[in-house]
Amino acid sequence: MSDTAREDRISVAGSRSFDSVDCETFDVSGKGTVSGDARADEVDVSGKATVGGDLDSQDVDTTGKLEVGGDAAADELSVSGKFDVGGNLDGHDIDASGKLEVAGSLVAAAVSTSGKVEVGGLTDVTELTIGGAGSFGDVNVGSFVGAGKVTADEFAAERFELTVDGRSRVDAIEASEVVVRDTDDSGSFLQRLLGSDGVLDVGTVEGETVELEATRADTVVADSVVLGPDAEVETVYADDVDAHGDATVGETRDRAAY
Repeated sequence: MSDTAREDRISVAGSRSFDSVDCETFDVSGKGTVSGDARADEVDVSGKATVGGDLDSQDVDTTGKLEVGGDAAADELSVSGKFDVGGNLDGHDIDASGKLEVAGSLVAAAVSTSGKVEVGGLTDVTELTIGGAGSFGDVNVGSFVGAGKVTADEFAAERFELTVDGRSRVDAIEASEVVVRDTDDSGSFLQRLLGSDGVLDVGTVEGETVELEATRADTVVADSVVLGPDAEVETVYADDVDAHGDATVGETRDRAAY
């Protein structure tokens, strides 16, 4: 094991271990292991890299496997392989087409994923775009656009838009505008409930305008509610309700009664 001072570039083609890393470019095409912290302007991983402590970088690109035991920070993050963070992830622009796992919180300006993302703590993002599968704790975003399968606890947003493809579950959604759409090729509602097609299971939806398809909700609260095909709601609190013939509503009350 070697203790590395500040260098221009560290390249690992075979297998190397370090106490710490401090450089301009950290390039791992083989196997690189850092027991402590790693700081680099650019991190490029096409092999396997493990950082036991924290990772601090301006630009991280991993097409291989990158594991960080502590916190990670990167202005620009691109993941087409796998990136696993044991602590919190702080970034600006994050683009993940592979697998991104964050045990702690995720804070960023813009996050776009087309693979699989899992966040254990709070997700605090200005613009969150999900394609594929996303699993979150509490979410606080300005704008959310999703297409695929999403699970979360409480979801707060200015705009929440989801095209369901697979079984999604959110405990509560609070947004000014909520839109849940069905995929064009989905089957019957029974097929969705059995897990073969898209449906959103949600406890409470609260907003100003709410439009729901392929959704099973306990409570919906809004000024205006539009329920499309295969929407099933136990109780709606709204001033204006427009329900499709294939929608199911247990009870409708004025919003003021909520």
